[in-house]
Amino acid sequence: MSQIITQPQIAIHILEFLTHLVRLPNLYVNFRDDEFKMVFGVCFRYLQYVRDQQEKAYIPAPARLSGAGLRHTAPSRDLRDSKMIDQHPGKAKPADDLPQYVHALAYHVITFWFMAIKLEDREKFVPWIIKKLVHTDRFGRETLEEQALITIDMLYSRAYTDRDETGYQESFAKESDGEVTKRSWVIGGEMILTLETAARTGITQIIKRRPSYTGYGIYRPHLIPPPRHQVPLLTGLAADAFYTSSYVGVLPEDIFQGLFTPVTLFDPSAVDRSPWVKLPEDDVTRRSIGVLDRASTVDSHRVGVIFIGEGQSNEQEILANVMGSADYTVFVEALGEGKLVRLKGLKMNTQGLDREFDSDGTHAICWRDRAVEMVFHVITMMPTDLEVDPYCINKKKHIGNDFVNIVFNNSGLPFRFDTFPSQFNYVYIVITPEARTTFVDTRDNVGLDQFYKVQVLTQPGFPEVSPASETKVISGKGLPAYIRMLALNASVFCQVWSSRETGEFVSSWRSRLREIKKLWDKHLPGIQTPPSSAAGPSVSSGGVFHRQSVATYNSEGNRSSIMSGTSAEMERQNSSGSRG
Repeated sequence: MSQIITQPQIAIHILEFLTHLVRLPNLYVNFRDDEFKMVFGVCFRYLQYVRDQQEKAYIPAPARLSGAGLRHTAPSRDLRDSKMIDQHPGKAKPADDLPQYVHALAYHVITFWFMAIKLEDREKFVPWIIKKLVHTDRFGRETLEEQALITIDMLYSRAYTDRDETGYQESFAKESDGEVTKRSWVIGGEMILTLETAARTGITQIIKRRPSYTGYGIYRPHLIPPPRHQVPLLTGLAADAFYTSSYVGVLPEDIFQGLFTPVTLFDPSAVDRSPWVKLPEDDVTRRSIGVLDRASTVDSHRVGVIFIGEGQSNEQEILANVMGSADYTVFVEALGEGKLVRLKGLKMNTQGLDREFDSDGTHAICWRDRAVEMVFHVITMMPTDLEVDPYCINKKKHIGNDFVNIVFNNSGLPFRFDTFPSQFNYVYIVITPEARTTFVDTRDNVGLDQFYKVQVLTQPGFPEVSPASETKVISGKGLPAYIRMLALNASVFCQVWSSRETGEFVSSWRSRLREIKKLWDKHLPGIQTPPSSAAGPSVSSGGVFHRQSVATYNSEGNRSSIMSGTSAEMERQNSSGSRG
């Protein structure tokens, strides 16, 4: 395995295989700890190989892996003669982007497989995985790249819980609880903690914004009547306000210091080294937090779904389809695990589908797990009005901008890549019935007993990294899950590949980390001195392919108190009001 994993073309297929395998729990239900570690070890070995190649080159750019040994470097065989898209020899070669794809894929495998471990067993894997994510650069310094940081955040946030998501509660406090005051702190450059506290009773909504998730909880003090002999609050500056609605008896700072044990009791000088900074309640802070909230806590992908009917080959007549065959209908429903999502008023990112006027249909097919979300642009579910929109431009604007499209080809004709001209369509996943059937046969065998041919076609100049670049035959029962994972892996690669001219692709989690870090750097008092290599791992703000020296915003002591102490402790203690 140690020899195989250093071959990039093999690593891609191994990692994609692992992304498929993790969706089949019956196959690894009896895995032991060492077998899970073997899966993680595949990822660590490849990541280390890429770093070694980069260090040997002494350059911060990606280590360029040769395409000579790549299994598929030419366009799909069905498209070799296509002249729809000119080749540009002066641009970056597709093979140059494979390391970035496998780098992203390796971290995806770590995330998926960690969540697949039984909840009670995850804790013991955390320190071992973190140790493996730390690597030593050519100067002998221990370093954590940005992708490793968000993976560590994921480890801590998922190590002790499999609960559903929590949500913001608008009316968590009654009028009698007093006016609500809000305060926010950025903690260690890796979390923003917001407390909304009712001034009279202290009931508080706790909002924790971290790179990999946003959590909400309610802290509700158990108030009891004062003793009969207690002197009422009739003196002091607060006496006049006590019986008014504007009375302030509790500030968010009181709740905050209850969450974080003071560290200055025996070392007063430590007050200048607090691993948190209070943020000003101004428009700049609110806008920054708003940007963070708009970045999804899962990686979002969009995929088009197209049905081609009997004898159809023209774009206009295909886009005009309002329904498909019976097996196509079953397949589409299974893509979303049989669940339709109502679009109007939906809060999630619908990837361009209208959420207000039903102009793209009333429902959509979506699929999500704890790390990934996919929205399918199904053209047969969108409205069709040939008098108003004879060329179905409203449908084309969606699938024409989707990097990946699934084509259910029931035409009886070979699918042509240039059927839907678009510079953004990089990949078509073409599904064709293995044997021609009549309408009655299709109706009687609704995708359960039939077999289908699946082939992934790619734009000329785009590398064939999918195992289905060569036609595969799949049963109807296994088709939806297989196609979904093909589309997900293809979408990940397309995101990396489409960013090749402007730099590396930045995931949603990394975007969130950068926003948090930006607030930390802006409001941290004083100038932080970068620690020596002996002080602990340094942090790289860029990915492995654009490594930069970064101001080390924490000493090792501060970082450990946050990552393994404060945040984890707060995670266990202060979400009692959220849905568990």
